[in-house]
Amino acid sequence: MIGEGMHLTVVSSNRNFYRSFADGWKTFHSATFAVDGQGFLAINLGFENTAGPRKHQAVALRSSG
Repeated sequence: MIGEGMHLTVVSSNRNFYRSFADGWKTFHSATFAVDGQGFLAINLGFENTAGPRKHQAVALRSSG
């Protein structure tokens, strides 16, 4: 994937771990973007999770391969 810059091309979500909220997920599944496989390349992209500290743990990018 190729973007226009880490502040210009942003993949964003607000999934979080906190179970008291209706949108709670397990930390592993809270990733805004997940890559499972070899050879993935991200250039000039930003990844963010905007859940915030009030919702506890959250993952912006999870990668395995």
